[in-house]
Amino acid sequence: MAYPKNRGIFCIEGPWSPKLTDRATMKPLLEVVDGVYRSGLIFRDSATVDEVNQYLKQWRERQYDSHPFGILSFHGAPGRILLMGKKTMTLDEIGTILEGKCKGRVLHFDSCAVMDVPASEMRDFRFKTKAAAVSGFTEDVDWLDSAAFTLTLLNALLHANRPSEALRDMYAQHKGAALNLGFRAVWARGQVGIPGRRK
Repeated sequence: MAYPKNRGIFCIEGPWSPKLTDRATMKPLLEVVDGVYRSGLIFRDSATVDEVNQYLKQWRERQYDSHPFGILSFHGAPGRILLMGKKTMTLDEIGTILEGKCKGRVLHFDSCAVMDVPASEMRDFRFKTKAAAVSGFTEDVDWLDSAAFTLTLLNALLHANRPSEALRDMYAQHKGAALNLGFRAVWARGQVGIPGRRK
């Protein structure tokens, strides 16, 4: 599926530390991408399940079709993102919010280990949401390493005609980083980074 002309970025980021003095955020890095490509950036901080739920529901509206690249940037664990107060949201819960609403969109989890789940669970999530592609990491990742990889992935997506093209190229051209981070991606007729399957 080809992308629309506008290729904006939508990011929800969770808190990285309970300390109010912690300044870690993806926002300035994404602003660099937006500044270079004029892609359009929607960025929201979210500390609670209700906030994430609200922003995901807004993103699925047709008025945001011009922002097809979604990033969920949170602490993570296998099959879930982590929020404040030990609250979590599972892939299934996120998939239910976005069910059938992500046609033509790519959803990337910039989080530790969220994709450390059976391959069938990743494919079910993509099918449930109708996303063009879903990607993320299976390992506990260093913040800067994962952020750098995510920016490189966005660069590839912004230049590609199809998400599958960008994802295959990312895996082939940055295989060392992809393996270290446990990068995985699935789309309608393919995947990368899933053991025992054709890459």
